[in-house]
Amino acid sequence: MIKLDIFGKTFIFRFGFFTVIAIFCLLDAPELAAVSACSCTVHELGHLFGAVLFDVRVKTVTFWAGGVKMVTERNLRPLSYDIIILLAGPLFNFISAMYMQFTGNTPALAVNLFLGIFNLLPFSELDGGSVLRLFFEHKMINPDIFMKITAAVFSLILFLYLFISGNGNITSYLTLLILLVSELAERK
Repeated sequence: MIKLDIFGKTFIFRFGFFTVIAIFCLLDAPELAAVSACSCTVHELGHLFGAVLFDVRVKTVTFWAGGVKMVTERNLRPLSYDIIILLAGPLFNFISAMYMQFTGNTPALAVNLFLGIFNLLPFSELDGGSVLRLFFEHKMINPDIFMKITAAVFSLILFLYLFISGNGNITSYLTLLILLVSELAERK
């Protein structure tokens, strides 16, 4: 892990981030790497836009295997602010995907669409799971148990859907399995 403090912000680069870059290089897919990096940047700019809109300070920026994660200072603010900030990332990806549709850039359209949908999945590490966790906390419900149940039920349904639809892409199954195991093993 590499940790840098710049202008009062902490930037963390985890091993997985460099691993993903190395895999793109090994697969000889520099165009996909560039499109993915741009789509992740659009996503994070959405979160940043939401944070600026509500005057929320970003404390740390972590580059990990799943992309980039920003952590804001925990101040008392309305629940709706946090939800809007979390959903702004996928929203920016969907807006970018619509733009790419008009320009005919199919790879960028696909990556932005995928990234927006993927980040809405109900896992704690993703925006959709973070929104669910905030909702459970707001309702004074222990989010840990409900997040694990939600992730398990969602994973089972998606595994069955992928299997029944004939999806033979092992990456889909492995990604879902990794997210599920990560959720079930998480201790707060």
